[in-house]
Amino acid sequence: MRKRFVVLVTMGMAVFGLTACGSSDSGSDEERIAETIETALVKTDPDSCTGLMTQKYLEQTFQGSGENAVEGCEQNARAEESDNPPVKVSNVKVEGGKATAEVGLTGGEIAGQTTLVALVDEGGWKLDEFVRFTEFDPKEVVPRMVEGFEGGESATDPKVVDCIHKALNRMSRPQLEGMFLGEGASQRSIELYEDCG
Repeated sequence: MRKRFVVLVTMGMAVFGLTACGSSDSGSDEERIAETIETALVKTDPDSCTGLMTQKYLEQTFQGSGENAVEGCEQNARAEESDNPPVKVSNVKVEGGKATAEVGLTGGEIAGQTTLVALVDEGGWKLDEFVRFTEFDPKEVVPRMVEGFEGGESATDPKVVDCIHKALNRMSRPQLEGMFLGEGASQRSIELYEDCG
């Protein structure tokens, strides 16, 4: 049961880490940045864990350090059977070798939410940091999180699901965002499950 919870709650984070290779050398910086983001977040090629992401991004997204973060990304990409849902890239801003862009998510537990990502140019644009949510609606996110526990072959005990649902509803927006973002996100997910289990 614990494994199922970690997989479900961190599913949103995985959306920011599954990658594929390739980026065009033609076009404007804005076009290359949009292509990098779309390729990195939708395609699932393990080679891009280092090709389209910085070490900083890998460690933030896969909750490990050094080679463990790279391996986590590569294993995650290999485990996928198909590409992730498409993303919508907007508001690209470039300042020298750094850039930011907003990414609208269309699938998973955080579908409909928008995030701000930072990129750096290291001989080609790479994702460098998942900065924050720019749009985040708990009324959309919480039901999707709970829904993941209710069905399928490994459905969670209804009492545990109810406990998790109540706990998530008591959380503030920053606390809910923390379930997907930043250092300790995976640990917070595990602790919530253990408190209810």
